[in-house]
Amino acid sequence: MAQRYSSLEEVIKENNLDTSGLSPEAVRRHAKIAMNANSLAYILADAAETFLMDCEVSLSKFDRHLKREVKQNFAQMKRCVHSARAATKKAAQPMYDTDSGFTDDACIDADWWYNFVKLVDDRVGTNPQKTHLLLEFLLNMPSEGEGLYNVKLEDFVNE
Repeated sequence: MAQRYSSLEEVIKENNLDTSGLSPEAVRRHAKIAMNANSLAYILADAAETFLMDCEVSLSKFDRHLKREVKQNFAQMKRCVHSARAATKKAAQPMYDTDSGFTDDACIDADWWYNFVKLVDDRVGTNPQKTHLLLEFLLNMPSEGEGLYNVKLEDFVNE
């Protein structure tokens, strides 16, 4: 059974994290950013695994026509994505085992993100005008994440 921590400070101490030179507010902010990024990595890996399962179901209709190399590459992708999901889950475990209410259940929401990505892909596709409209809409919404990320429209421009 995983160890339960009572606070973020206990996680920092038990894992020998160097916080010298950082204010308590900075430590908390950086910890939140790290946990949020890790949660998003987990969610994306979990969603990618689900997308690969969807792909596998569709490809199974052509199974006898697929080259062995294609099947091997697909199996390798599945193993890699599964490993990424397992690694992000393991990395986050100390933080998710706190009793402090520091984290939320973002890792549980992978199915929501999976469906959201499918919806965006279906509605926006590769249409640049629709992409721009969606980005403008999202960027104009107030942050619910305490402003952890300062994303701008320019961040989405392909160079």
